[in-house]
Amino acid sequence: MTVLLTICIIACFVVSFLAFIYPIIPGILAVWAGYLIYHFGINGGELTTSFWIIQVIFTLFIFVADFIANGYLLKKYG
Repeated sequence: MTVLLTICIIACFVVSFLAFIYPIIPGILAVWAGYLIYHFGINGGELTTSFWIIQVIFTLFIFVADFIANGYLLKKYG
């Protein structure tokens, strides 16, 4: 079962890297899916509270930066 979950985690991270090439793919959601599969499926105690707080901060930063960049580019290039 651990091998299957590890393959799922690797697939999630590969999808997140594909989001660099194809921006339509929500890469951050794939990263979160990988984290959650690891946390709930393989080792629940490995990822600490500080890890989750930092990941939430990074996720919010990515969403805000994406929103601002899209708004700026939409105004500039229509």
